[in-house]
Amino acid sequence: MRRQIEPCRGHINLGSALQLFAMAFSTSSILTLLFAFASASPLLEQRQALATVYSTCSRPNAVALTFDDGPHQYLRTIGDSVTAAGGHATFYFNGLNAGRCIYDEVHSSAIQYVTGQGHQVASHTWSHLDLATLPQEQVVDEIQRMDDALLKIVGVTPASIRAPFGSMDDTTRSIIGARGQSLAQWNVDLQDTLGAAPSQSMALLDDFIAAKLSGGIVLLHETKDTSVLEVLPYAIRQLKAAGYDLVTMAECTGQSAYLVQQAPSPRDDSWHC
Repeated sequence: MRRQIEPCRGHINLGSALQLFAMAFSTSSILTLLFAFASASPLLEQRQALATVYSTCSRPNAVALTFDDGPHQYLRTIGDSVTAAGGHATFYFNGLNAGRCIYDEVHSSAIQYVTGQGHQVASHTWSHLDLATLPQEQVVDEIQRMDDALLKIVGVTPASIRAPFGSMDDTTRSIIGARGQSLAQWNVDLQDTLGAAPSQSMALLDDFIAAKLSGGIVLLHETKDTSVLEVLPYAIRQLKAAGYDLVTMAECTGQSAYLVQQAPSPRDDSWHC
C-alpha cells in the first residue's frame, strides 16, 4: 500500500527561505557543503564506469599470443621464441601463485628481460583468486598489490588486467574501470589447463585459422611445458604462414599498454611476498 503524503500546511515564500538559509550558513559552510558534494559525485560516476572487456583484436590480421599464470621458468624462452619470429607477446602475471613470488630474483629479472624485448606485461592479479567471489576491498587489494609489484620491477602500471578464470561481475568491472584499466578475455582457448594434449591444442588453433577470422586473442599458460615447447612453436609457424601478425594485447585492441611508465625501483626490503 502506497503511503499518503500529508500536504504542507501554510505557505513559505521562496525568497524568505533563501534569506533564512544564508543567515544560517556562512559562506565557508556553503563552500564546504559544495566541495563535499563535488567530491562524492565521482564516486557515483565510478560505480557506473564499467571496465571495457576485450575478447578479440580490432587490428586486422593480427593475433595476440597471451600467457597467464607466470612468471615461470619458461618466461625467457617464450620471449625469445616470439621475438625471433618478429612478434611480441603479452604476459599476465600473478604476484604469488603456487609458491612462486614475483619478487624472487629469477622471476623479476626474467620480467625485466622480456619487457626489454618489447613484450607487454600485464596483471593477472596478485594471488589468482576468483574476483567475482571477493568483497570489494579484497578485489582492490588483489589489483593494487600486482600494480605495485610491476611498478617496482619494470616501472609500469598495467592498463590491462585478466581476471583469473575469466570470472568477473559488475562490481569487479566497476572497480577496474574506476582505475582506468580494462579487462582482457580471449576468443581462442587452446585449453592447455583444461587437460588438452598438445595435438588437441594444435587442432583448436587450426580451427581458428580455417575460420579465417580477422584477428584473435590466444589463451595459453607459461606454466605448461608442452604449451611452451610444443604448442608455441607450432602456433608461431601456422599463424605466420596464414598471414597473421603477432602483436601485443595493446596493439591488438588499439589501447595503451600502460597507465604509467617510469624508471624501475631499486631492489629493497619491500621486494617480498
